[in-house]
Amino acid sequence: MLRTLAVNVVFLGVLLAAFPSRVFVALSARGDWMLDGHHGGTAEEARRGLLACAGAFEWAYKASHDNPYREAKEGRGDGENPQPTPTATTTGTAAPTTTAAPTGTGTTRAPTPAPTLADPTKYPFPATLHPLVTSMPAEAEVSIESVGTYIATREPDPVLRVKALHDWVADRIAYDTPNYLAHTIPQADGNAQAVFRSRIGVCAGYAKLLAALGKVTGDEILYIVGDARSDESPWRARATRGTP
Repeated sequence: MLRTLAVNVVFLGVLLAAFPSRVFVALSARGDWMLDGHHGGTAEEARRGLLACAGAFEWAYKASHDNPYREAKEGRGDGENPQPTPTATTTGTAAPTTTAAPTGTGTTRAPTPAPTLADPTKYPFPATLHPLVTSMPAEAEVSIESVGTYIATREPDPVLRVKALHDWVADRIAYDTPNYLAHTIPQADGNAQAVFRSRIGVCAGYAKLLAALGKVTGDEILYIVGDARSDESPWRARATRGTP
């Protein structure tokens, strides 16, 4: 038994020395496979121990997997720094919900009333775009500032305002799938201003653009970097037990 244990220790030591990044992925992704269905105190302690082991090898994963957006700082490389648009007065009264936009003929167009969602209090929201996104005129989509201002002045509810920002980004920006699959993602795909102009980007671009819109509306939206497990990973967990 001791000899078997010694052989196992040596074997694991060789694996750790030769493939530290794979060890990190294996432990962090499915290192707790033997604990499926167990949620007691002992099981949770074991999970914490396994994740701690994975954390010890995180440096190896980062060293061998380049993520150009990992060290990106908020606002860095994104060009202009949008300024917040007040959405309420100091007394808590909602900001004006309509504005008049020039028509180009010297006259002004009648204000557009702010549409409302059927049930703005229940989550998850219906799988529909915020009405402000579907009714937004073209002249309101010329810049990050104009989109944020349009939404901020028409949606006083902060939760629904952030939903409107999210919906605009999700509806107007296409994912750069060809470059993602070819591993040739241009740096501009993670730049808020570039993504807004081209209407195409990757995860970093979606997140930075949403954060930039939040600056305009005065809503705190954080840009967080990291690596996600996907279907392309050989260590991915099965969605359901028994799925091949």
